[in-house]
Amino acid sequence: MKKINKIVIVGGGSSGWMTAASLIKNLPHLEISVIESSDIPTVGVGESTLASVNDFLWQLGLKDEDWMKECNAVYKTSIDFTNFGGDGLRVRYPFGESTWMGKYNAFDWFIKKSLLGSRSDEYADFALGSGQLIRQNKLTKDDSNISNWNFERDTAYHIDAALFGKYLKNKYSIPRGVQHIDDKVIHVNQDLDGSISNLVTENNGEITADLFIDCTGFKSLLLDKTLHEPFESLSEVLINNKAIACRLPYVDKDIEMEHSTNATALGNGWVWNTPLWDRIGTGYVYSDKFITKEEAEREFREYLINDRDIPRPREMVEQFQMHHVDIKAGTSKRSWVKNVCAIGLSNGFIEPLESSGLHLIYRTIFSLIDILKMKDCEINSYIKGIYNHRTTEHFRTWAAFIISHYAFAERNDTSYWKYISDEIDYINLPHNIPPLFNNGFYYPEDYWKQIDPYDGIPFILAGFNSNIVSFMWKSELYSTMTLEERGQEENNKKEYYIQMQGDIDNYNNYQKEYVKQLPSHYEFLKETIYK
Repeated sequence: MKKINKIVIVGGGSSGWMTAASLIKNLPHLEISVIESSDIPTVGVGESTLASVNDFLWQLGLKDEDWMKECNAVYKTSIDFTNFGGDGLRVRYPFGESTWMGKYNAFDWFIKKSLLGSRSDEYADFALGSGQLIRQNKLTKDDSNISNWNFERDTAYHIDAALFGKYLKNKYSIPRGVQHIDDKVIHVNQDLDGSISNLVTENNGEITADLFIDCTGFKSLLLDKTLHEPFESLSEVLINNKAIACRLPYVDKDIEMEHSTNATALGNGWVWNTPLWDRIGTGYVYSDKFITKEEAEREFREYLINDRDIPRPREMVEQFQMHHVDIKAGTSKRSWVKNVCAIGLSNGFIEPLESSGLHLIYRTIFSLIDILKMKDCEINSYIKGIYNHRTTEHFRTWAAFIISHYAFAERNDTSYWKYISDEIDYINLPHNIPPLFNNGFYYPEDYWKQIDPYDGIPFILAGFNSNIVSFMWKSELYSTMTLEERGQEENNKKEYYIQMQGDIDNYNNYQKEYVKQLPSHYEFLKETIYK
């Protein structure tokens, strides 16, 4: 066993200061330092979170009014996907616990779709009471009239990640005892067994620690560059390797400040849209296998000029500064090697489609704190093994979920989308990524009836126009029936689902009228946060 008393975090930013804040809150007896150079610039374009971010904020004891205003933060209740079917349709994946209106289940919706037809964007309205909030871009803390939606639990945020890191640094971590070392690491010394003995800095000499946490981003100074831990790429199934980031000024805040992150599919990738209080963070994720850097920027600017919601003058868009970024999908084989633990991009990255970046950071932080608390900060190889298994499995599960979005996308109109549709082997996924389905292309009825109400799979299948249960349902139902019995059963089922559709329509009409009188997201923020 090795006792951990001193931790040095290399790299600041959101991952470094989120780690420091959580460690000093939960393990205040530890000596914690962050080495961060003020000479290294950051580009804050807006970061989207998931509702699970509330777990991170709650464990720090932070309330919205404490930090949102300092981070240009706004609320978020949904992830939307536009044009992934090539039809311009916008489908939603809201946060919250699905009730399926209290009397139905996910399986019912897919059967109704098979018998009566349904638009792909209607599943969210059926599954969650917050559908009309998202459609009308309204928001309220009074969740008593919205079925099974809880403001505190089911609302996430759009934030400026750079400002969030600064807030956790200056307003939380340093006041609680975290030491900030403004310096650059110029050399890493290792012991004979490969462990890091010390870091050599430009101005502060040698710095030692019992545990070094690598938060140096894609550079991965400690885990990759020093310890040479193998990187398991997912580029075979997640082909996007480039991104363009841009800050977009508002034209109309009341319309554009949505409480949803929108991903819009283009010819060679997709565009994110993340509204903040003072601007919109936007960008284009693409693969350079199908388009050059210059072509991608041209395609992105044309999209901004011709945006169907808020078109912008060409002369304005041509002035926008574009930041080009390299990205890589995959993860280190192990997150904790020797006396180095990597958190954030230095450990792995999937891609931004489901806003998993910060989610993976704080889930990794929670695992680290659990492990450190297990034996009062005494660590051996078995405990590190538990940590590595936990973090790897969580990463792989999320990777499979994100991969499913591409597997079910209906685009086939460009070389990029044809490759995604026809060439990628989704069944034999690399590096033990969980299969997309538990039983080929069919989930049994029992699965749908017992599905976790927080599970996102039905939203993706429904939203991307997949109805993979219908044929098997009919085959099982009719296997022992005569033709006459089959006809009668079909009529009975249709009557049942016609009634179900009536219930859905009545509920949505009620919600629509209730939501109409609520303030817009922008007005709500002015009243509650930005007074």
